[in-house]
Amino acid sequence: MRFFLFCFLFCCSLVASETISPSDKIEQKDQPTEQVAAEPATESEKNHRRILLNTMRKGVVIIKVKAHINATEPNSQSWSGTGFIVDKSRGLVATNRHVAGSFSICSYELKFSNGSKTIGRRRYVDPFLDFAILEVNPKDIPDDCEELVLSNKKLHLNDSINVMGNAAGDEFSTQEGTIFNTFSTLTAFNDQSFHYAGLTVGGASGSPIFDEKGEVVGIVYGGKFVSGTGLPILYIKDALAYLQQNKNPPRKGIGARLQYSPIDQLITAGFVTEKFAKSYQKDFPDAKGKILTVKHVINGFDGASAFEPGDIFLEVNNQPIGPNLLDLGRVIDAASGSLKFKILRNEIEKEVSITPDVIMHGSEDKMINFLGTVWFEHHDQLTISIGNRDKGVYFSGISQTSPLRMEDSDLGSGWRANVYKLIEIDGKAVTTLEALEALEALEALEAMIPGIEKKSIFTLRYVDFFGKEDYLTAFKQVDRTPREILVRYEKAFDTPKRYDWNPANHNWKDTKLGGEK
Repeated sequence: MRFFLFCFLFCCSLVASETISPSDKIEQKDQPTEQVAAEPATESEKNHRRILLNTMRKGVVIIKVKAHINATEPNSQSWSGTGFIVDKSRGLVATNRHVAGSFSICSYELKFSNGSKTIGRRRYVDPFLDFAILEVNPKDIPDDCEELVLSNKKLHLNDSINVMGNAAGDEFSTQEGTIFNTFSTLTAFNDQSFHYAGLTVGGASGSPIFDEKGEVVGIVYGGKFVSGTGLPILYIKDALAYLQQNKNPPRKGIGARLQYSPIDQLITAGFVTEKFAKSYQKDFPDAKGKILTVKHVINGFDGASAFEPGDIFLEVNNQPIGPNLLDLGRVIDAASGSLKFKILRNEIEKEVSITPDVIMHGSEDKMINFLGTVWFEHHDQLTISIGNRDKGVYFSGISQTSPLRMEDSDLGSGWRANVYKLIEIDGKAVTTLEALEALEALEALEAMIPGIEKKSIFTLRYVDFFGKEDYLTAFKQVDRTPREILVRYEKAFDTPKRYDWNPANHNWKDTKLGGEK
């Protein structure tokens, strides 16, 4: 399975602003939608649905992906998913991050509703949230295809939705559903997600989720056959406002992973009083008894020393937060200085000031393919995975024919999708100094390649962050201490290359490294 495969992911609020700057206010109240008894669909309603689906189909695209360089899982070389047109004049198509490819260099074939096809390229891949934007030549979009309308609507329980995409490889297939959870977080990246009852299988990733007016309210990014998980479309709408001005959306973090906790259990555990719970439920009836708490802190961020697991989020900059994680994310991303949080800890209200850290995510833009693996630099996805923000050179996916897969090493046949940090090659450190840019770490590795090519055997020292089973002890070996292996290098079967993403023309540049073959 790929690193962010549809079935693997661990994994709405305010009306969107018409300006680029997200609102710094968090919505406090919203009345539930009045429920009515279901009645059989009339012929007029059936015709309305047919017209609705015809409109939806004009904006949906089928995406086929080939990964030519894949840092995380080199054996997964092709897959398919869904996307939808969000800006026809600029040729922009929304899909999932895990469809576009994470830490990979991919080519894309897009198929429109009239059967025509075109080639796409990467435009933007969000560092945390599971969405991405692909780009095609606007002239290649058929005249009878349209960009879809992105809704400003807040989602409610029992809202009816439709999903159209490539579920199970059935192109432009449609599923109906009903939203049953509007406040959930599926991944480690503080996403506010929603769940709907409805058939959801592989290939549906990236499908638009429509309301009864035909407006997009979300994008599918997870599911378990009988239900699906969607990301509110406001995340994409906010990012699109920046991309349309050739700017990258701001992404910041506070060093705390948040979760939705049942307030009744917090009462039982003695963390909140019944009086507090009744007041919260009155102020936020749509929360259905859920409140945001800190699951764990993330080392390396400013907030890691300010927050503690179990802290209950009450306010940011004197605005009540409630269950509105999407709006909280907007405030954090837009912050130009410190934010004042009010939290509840052991039934005592406290105020803490945090300056959000800019998310590190440029390492996907430069990689080296060498020794049957892809080398990349630190990224804040790694921060969440391994628990630190140490700069350096890392690797993960190792091909079946890599010389690193020696039977007498811990990187041999028992290799799994671990993350490793490179420490030394032949006794020469491959690290970064505090004042150095991260790019120089890769340049240090690049400078070593000609010397490695002249030798048949060299040493490689690394740290394994996830450990290994030895099947002889009760516990995994996760000591995170350096290990060293001997590597036999066969120059004839390796072509070292460096890949750099050009943000100006949205293309990859490849540079051959080392000596002549």
